[in-house]
Amino acid sequence: MLIAIEFVKDKIKKEPNLEALAHVFEKGKEAGVLFGKGGHKGHLIRLLGPLCLSRKSAEKAIGVFEDII
Repeated sequence: MLIAIEFVKDKIKKEPNLEALAHVFEKGKEAGVLFGKGGHKGHLIRLLGPLCLSRKSAEKAIGVFEDII
């Protein structure tokens, strides 16, 4: 399963918010959760777990993401 979250400064203009993305990416790394980056403008955080991802690990990753944002 792949979940992508778009970081933009303005919902209408869709201007990428790379600063916010970098913040989430670094804070996730500090917490032991690696998020992927993606999108043609580099403005997406990708949540992509392995097929054997446990519920506990998934909840940790989502919890870390929620705490950051």
